[in-house]
Amino acid sequence: MLQRSQRRTQNGSERIAKTVKGGLEKSPQLSKLYEGIAQLGGAAFFDAGMVITTDGADGLHLTAEAEKKLGTAVAAKVKLKR
Repeated sequence: MLQRSQRRTQNGSERIAKTVKGGLEKSPQLSKLYEGIAQLGGAAFFDAGMVITTDGADGLHLTAEAEKKLGTAVAAKVKLKR
């Protein structure tokens, strides 16, 4: 299971706060919740927010550089599990 925790740029955080009532306050909890669900199902868990931020033009989406960094980190995690 792959989850991006709350590591957004300021611009992205502000946009989410305006769009989803209470979302900014609740979103940091999602990573731990998803991690628990993954453990219950016996799945591996990877918190992408520990590796990247949402630093794209809109503050929500990833840049090409962030996508590459995420891909490299996920690949390393998968190799460890073999």
